[in-house]
Amino acid sequence: MKNTNLLFDKNAEKILRSYKVNNGWIVVEIFTEIFTGESVKRVISIVNGIHNYYGKINVPILFDFGHVRFADKLTYIILECLMFHLMNHCGHDVKIIFSPQIEI
Repeated sequence: MKNTNLLFDKNAEKILRSYKVNNGWIVVEIFTEIFTGESVKRVISIVNGIHNYYGKINVPILFDFGHVRFADKLTYIILECLMFHLMNHCGHDVKIIFSPQIEI
């Protein structure tokens, strides 16, 4: 995929440090009933915070979304693009934990 870095660069208005470290993994918990574009923006802000704090260190990241329903297919696809970028361009090991509702 091309230009996935633009998702992080163009949405970097606010940097969040709302994550914890557990057994060497950065754990990002985002529990929301409906995963929307705002949720995607929050993921981007948290990842930008991780990159600001850890710099070029490729720390493993675990995303825990809990029981979630995606608002639409575009939101799910953008989340996939974010994870692709983190793994293939930034070199992070990424794990995702979620229990999705079947409808999109």
